[in-house]
Amino acid sequence: MDRNRPSWYGHEQHADMKVLDLGCGREKVHGSIGVDYINHPSVDVVHDLDRSPYPFENDTFDAIYMNHCIEHMIDPRKTLEECMRIARPGCAVFIMMPHFTCASSYGDVTHRRYFSYRALLGLAKELTCADKLLVLDKMRITARIPFFNPLINLLPRFWEDYLCFIITGRALFYRFEVRKALP
Repeated sequence: MDRNRPSWYGHEQHADMKVLDLGCGREKVHGSIGVDYINHPSVDVVHDLDRSPYPFENDTFDAIYMNHCIEHMIDPRKTLEECMRIARPGCAVFIMMPHFTCASSYGDVTHRRYFSYRALLGLAKELTCADKLLVLDKMRITARIPFFNPLINLLPRFWEDYLCFIITGRALFYRFEVRKALP
């Protein structure tokens, strides 16, 4: 996937938007502020994402990307809460991670968490940060054999309950929106 043009997200980035790429590493999303714990030319802000608060004001960003980042976090709940804090209402939060049946999920010793498609959905449902909610806008699962992607996305629970160790997953993609909570 080209991190500079994540087309599946269906997100148009405009020059006046403030965009954040958490855990950007060496391949920062174009036009974003890149944050990582390593000091590299593509990293704009060096910060350990397991330490909060993040060095940004409340209600700062219009879009937040976490591409292969959240599985490295000690506390994904805290990570998402920080995202909600620094996100403006209407902010899109894009998260991509390996599915727990993907060999690369266990092949990277820095991964602390392994996600099923339901894990992040359940976590997001429970979160509120001040007066904001994290609401699922779009989700997609990819398999090692792309031919099966449409069927897996049509019946994700069935696939994960009965078939995911036969037709293994590759990645999970989520698009959330940060919304104002109703009084």
